[in-house]
Amino acid sequence: MNDPASGHKEETAEIDIMPALKKYGPWAVIALLSITMMGCGATGFYSVRPGEEAAVRTFGKAREQTVSQEGLHWHWPFPIGKVDVWQTGKNRTAEIGYFTLPEGRSSIMTGENWERDLQAATMITGDLNLVEVQAVAQYRISDLNKYLFRADDPGMEFEYSDQEDQEIWNHRSHEPGRPDGRTIRDAMEIAVRKAMGLRNIDQALVSQRESVEAETMTEAQQILDRWQTGIAITAVQLQEIKPPDPVQEAFDDVLRAREERDTRINSALSYESKVLPEACGQAEQIRQQAQAYAAQQINRAQGEAERFIALLEEYRAAPETIAWRMYLETIEKVAPNIKFLIVEEGQPVIISRDGGRIVPITRQQEE
Repeated sequence: MNDPASGHKEETAEIDIMPALKKYGPWAVIALLSITMMGCGATGFYSVRPGEEAAVRTFGKAREQTVSQEGLHWHWPFPIGKVDVWQTGKNRTAEIGYFTLPEGRSSIMTGENWERDLQAATMITGDLNLVEVQAVAQYRISDLNKYLFRADDPGMEFEYSDQEDQEIWNHRSHEPGRPDGRTIRDAMEIAVRKAMGLRNIDQALVSQRESVEAETMTEAQQILDRWQTGIAITAVQLQEIKPPDPVQEAFDDVLRAREERDTRINSALSYESKVLPEACGQAEQIRQQAQAYAAQQINRAQGEAERFIALLEEYRAAPETIAWRMYLETIEKVAPNIKFLIVEEGQPVIISRDGGRIVPITRQQEE
C-alpha cells in the first residue's frame, strides 16, 4: 500500500487459509454432523408403559405394526421420524343426546353440569311418536394406526346458557382430528335412531330397552369398522328415554295406568298360583274318594250278586228248606232279640237267640 505523504510503501501480511480448510475442513464437517446426530439421537428414545401402544412413522409413513412391548425404545427423531404413544387400554366414553360441561359450570336448563343436545336426542319411533334419548357408549382404541391416520374428525362444539349470568357459552368438547369426537357420535346416533324406528313407543320406553342397547352396540360397531376408525365399542347404556316435555305428563299418566294394570295382573296371578293348587288337591282328593266308594259299591254289589246266585242254586235244590231259612233270617233282622212262638200246622216252634243264630226248637227239644 503506497502512502503519498510519506513516500513509503507499507506492506501488510496476508494469511492464506485455503490450505487449512483443505486440510481440516472435512474433519470439521464430520465432527459437526456427529455432534448434531448425537444430540438428535438422544431425543429419539421413547417409553411404552402398561396399556399403551406407540405408532411409529418414518418420513411420514407409519409402520404397519405398532409397538406394544413395554419398556424403552428408540426411533429416528424429527425430522426423520416421529412416535405417537397412546393409551389404547383405557376405557373412554361418548355421550349421545347430551354433553358434559366444563368443571364448575352448570346449565340453566338442567341445573347441573350437563346440557341437552336436543338435535341429537330427539328421535321418532316406529309408530310415529317422538322421544328424547340420552345414551352413553364406552369404547377403547382397537387399532392405533387407523385411529390416528385413517379417519379425520371436525371436532365438537356446543352452546349452552350458564346458570350464573345466563350468557351463551361455547364449549368445545373435542378438538378436530381424532374420530372420537363427531365421528363416534354420528355412528351411535345412526344406530340408536334405527333401533327406535323399529319399535313402537311402549317398546322403546319400557319393554325393550336391553334389546335397543344390544342392537345399537352392534350397528354402531359395524359403522365404525366401515369407516376404519380403529375404535371398539365395549358397552352401550341408555341413560334416559322419555317423551318431549309438552306431553310428559300425559305419558306419565299412561305409565302409571300401565303399572297399576301390571300390579293387578301380578296380584291375580299370585292368587291363582295359591288357590289353583289347593283346588286341584281338593279335586284330586274328592276324585280318589269317589273312586274308592265306587270300587266299594261295585265289590259289594258283586258279592251280593254272587251270594244271590249261590242262594238261588240252593233254593233250586231244596226250595222249602231255603224258603224257611230265608223267612227266619228276615224275622231275625226285623225283630232281633225277641222270643216268640210260631205255630205251624198244629206244631208249636219256639224261636230264640243262640250265639247270633236263629235256631228253631221243637217241643220235644224244649221238654
